[in-house]
Amino acid sequence: MLALDHLAAAGDGPPVGRVTAVPWDAAPADHLNTVGTTVSEERVAPALLTELPTMK
Repeated sequence: MLALDHLAAAGDGPPVGRVTAVPWDAAPADHLNTVGTTVSEERVAPALLTELPTMK
């Protein structure tokens, strides 16, 4: 999951709380802070499930 995935999923969720960047991609945390709303797992589940077969 990369920053573009987070931007595409950002919606009308509740406001973000403490946001911590992950070591492999700090951009999503910056985007979440900029957008100001959370991205629920349900909104990104299809993208996450698509990535599973490609992970090693």
